[in-house]
Amino acid sequence: MTLPALALRHARVIALVAVALVVAGGLAAVSIPSSIYPPLQFPRIVVVARAGTLPPPSMSLVVTRPIEQVIMAVPGIRRVRSKSLRGAAEISAQFEPSTDMVVALQMVQNRIAEITGELPAGTELEVERMTPEIFPVFILSLTGALPIADLFDHANYVVKPAIARSDPRYYEALVANTVLGGGYSARLNSEIRIKRGLSYGARASLAARRTVGSVSAQAQTKNESAAEVAGLIRGEMAGLATRPPSPE
Repeated sequence: MTLPALALRHARVIALVAVALVVAGGLAAVSIPSSIYPPLQFPRIVVVARAGTLPPPSMSLVVTRPIEQVIMAVPGIRRVRSKSLRGAAEISAQFEPSTDMVVALQMVQNRIAEITGELPAGTELEVERMTPEIFPVFILSLTGALPIADLFDHANYVVKPAIARSDPRYYEALVANTVLGGGYSARLNSEIRIKRGLSYGARASLAARRTVGSVSAQAQTKNESAAEVAGLIRGEMAGLATRPPSPE
């Protein structure tokens, strides 16, 4: 028996199956969760500790190392990395991809709670799981009646603050960029991350191009604190004029 003949013989069954598939597809279309970005799970937990003005060696000895040791005992841990500086430390715990991160977060919080009394008095701790929600995406689009090429030039040379490499102030701008956001202890990171705990990283950059270098600043933060972080970035940029770096 040929395939067309078989289809004609069981036409009602085939029609019933087709209708059932259409109905199931419609139900799935309205019930399956959807979002702009696909659901992601990062097997990483970050602990940020702040303890006054302790020097880096003391932070490493009495704060960072004890936290590292208890995190290493959590099941599923893959590696632990840390940074210690004056009055602050960050411990990053990387887990195996198959780890249940909700359970891992609870276990890390419990292990750290057990040693809180052994840490210096007044130590502030933040334990957070890395999720896509803490990385909001902000895009500024420039539109208008101008040709695309003119809009591109306007966006890069007018909207973006920029400075030419041939400008006598270019190397001063490089130094200012380093002070503003060129390292872990720079002003942006110190104010936004270390002091306020609003971000896992804040930095500034000056693009080293042949003609024009654009100045930019960026930080990773939660949606609800994005406006506050943007204000802090603007404030620190303006503060370069009122609080210039020392000769050292």
